[in-house]
Amino acid sequence: MTVVILAPHLEYPPRNGGDIYIERLGKYLSRPRDEVVILAVRTLTYYANGIMIRQEQYQNSFRSKTWSAIRAVAMGSHYLSEKFLTPTYRAKVFDVISNYPNSLVVCSYILTAKLLDKSQGPAVILTQNDEISWFQNLRRFSKNPFQKLTAFFSERWVTRFLREHEQDYIYAHITESDYAGYKQLIPKHRALVVPAGVDIEPLPLTPAWDGKTRLLFCGSLSVKMNYDALIFFKERFWRLIKNQMGEQVEMLVAGSLPTSAVQQLCREQQWKLHPDLPNEALREIFGQANFSVLPFPYTTGAKLKLLNSLAAGLPVMATTNMNTLPEQDFLPNLYSDDPQTWLEHLKKFSQDSLRPESRASCQKYASRYGWETVVGKMDKDLEQMRL
Repeated sequence: MTVVILAPHLEYPPRNGGDIYIERLGKYLSRPRDEVVILAVRTLTYYANGIMIRQEQYQNSFRSKTWSAIRAVAMGSHYLSEKFLTPTYRAKVFDVISNYPNSLVVCSYILTAKLLDKSQGPAVILTQNDEISWFQNLRRFSKNPFQKLTAFFSERWVTRFLREHEQDYIYAHITESDYAGYKQLIPKHRALVVPAGVDIEPLPLTPAWDGKTRLLFCGSLSVKMNYDALIFFKERFWRLIKNQMGEQVEMLVAGSLPTSAVQQLCREQQWKLHPDLPNEALREIFGQANFSVLPFPYTTGAKLKLLNSLAAGLPVMATTNMNTLPEQDFLPNLYSDDPQTWLEHLKKFSQDSLRPESRASCQKYASRYGWETVVGKMDKDLEQMRL
């Protein structure tokens, strides 16, 4: 059976966690399935046997953040729906589904399923995160009244859609905790768990210990959640660490499309900003760092950051809400919300974090979530549901 994945957010080459998640699922799902077709924001991509066989371009673009928010509030809609689901994309969805009438349709994000006609047959929704918690956290952490209002209407739209379509779709959640969150709202929904996966590659070269501790934050630098994490890190952890360790510690920030606010923050804190690095240069930075910092005051979409760090052999220091996977809490990793604990851990384990055995143990754990394993289980679960 052909699989059609509707991913209105996906841009090639994929850089952020959500885009990578969808692209890899499509790629690896094409091995047991006949073919996978991914309709992204401006591309139609075909995969067979784990290989991209062709890609077609079409003209489309997102609505601006401001205009999307205005539309969401004015129409009581969903912010991402107004951003992603343009008239061009909607028309393209109709064309693709018409060309594959007997396909299994997979929607990335709940909002994308609004484009489907229930008479078209079964469909799977990849929820990607707990959207209810996501918008609640945005309201809690935003200081902008209009952002709070946009999050309120978006959350209300999601809640209404889920209650109206509790048993109309198969819901695929990225974590067990996300599944539990949705089950509270729609207890009768059919679901499976499809965790974020990782690519397992040879470990990057690690330098000898030179007495300096290097911390790395890596993520899409245009995303508010990541900016909030950097602000939280500065205010809760960095001040104490820098005051105590001085020139023996430095902070590296790497990622795509840094906003002016991120650039200003890095200048003020004298953090080394590495924007839009190619993959090989990014691998080198992972090899040089002692720890990947994941200081998220809230999170519903940072699991891939955690696994990517461990897959590269880089231990993590994270807030406790990142400790969600079985058996992930092993040394030299740390999951704590206490700044003093972070400081003591750095003093004790910075040198150990560079040891080959430490790097290998991190990657060994991450290999549990290799893409072949993740997608193989997903395919079996779908077969059991006769999809």
